[in-house]
Amino acid sequence: MISAGIGHTRTIPASFSRALRALRRCFSEAGICVVEQLDLSREFPGQFSGASKCTVLLIDCPLLFFEALALDRGAAAFIPLHIVVTGGEERTSINWAHPTAITHLRVPATARAAVDALHARVTELLQASESESLTGPVGTGVQQRVR
Repeated sequence: MISAGIGHTRTIPASFSRALRALRRCFSEAGICVVEQLDLSREFPGQFSGASKCTVLLIDCPLLFFEALALDRGAAAFIPLHIVVTGGEERTSINWAHPTAITHLRVPATARAAVDALHARVTELLQASESESLTGPVGTGVQQRVR
């Protein structure tokens, strides 16, 4: 994994469709919901650093989302988190950042813990899965199980 500037990037040696399925499964098994999946490939062709496909996953954790909104409705501006997935036939990149890193807005104090917890959970999940969840042994593509 590469931490660059304001966000994180993870590149995996799998096709876009296989990586996207594995990523959704990884989130699901960790109790993180994909609220929406936006395919940007048709609207912005050729604008993804050489990648042929791009999808944005909007993710949240229902319990953390409820906690954040119960304490301060302003948290809705920061959740769901956006995960950008770009790729082609041979490799896929996953990009994410803390929502305040890009906007430079402050999370309301009462919701900060929930927003930080969701970002930390996603980061930990994607970092911990470097060798086992999204990539399998060389030549096998994507494994089935995520811990």
